[in-house]
Amino acid sequence: MKIKDYFSARFGIMGVSILSDNLATFLTANGVDGEMDFSEALKNDLDKVFLKIVFDLLVAPNVSEDDFSISYDKNSLKEWYKVECKRLGVEDLFSGLDSGVEDMSHLA
Repeated sequence: MKIKDYFSARFGIMGVSILSDNLATFLTANGVDGEMDFSEALKNDLDKVFLKIVFDLLVAPNVSEDDFSISYDKNSLKEWYKVECKRLGVEDLFSGLDSGVEDMSHLA
């Protein structure tokens, strides 16, 4: 199995479809040759790259035009992301960010 196939399968399991050109761009940007053979020895490093790609998807806006739309279950992906960060010993870039709305009317 090629590395690009490993990534495509992981996205498929998560219900995320990604174009092969986009995947190739992500892999190249992270110094990964998608045509290399996958091996268990590379798995941990590849999972860290996969985590970076998922982060990019989480911060990207949803795309919608006419009958065409691209969106992901961002809440589920974000929960998975947090768990994977812990498993891989990687900093959770979402930790400490408060996405809630605060009442600031007392400042007016």
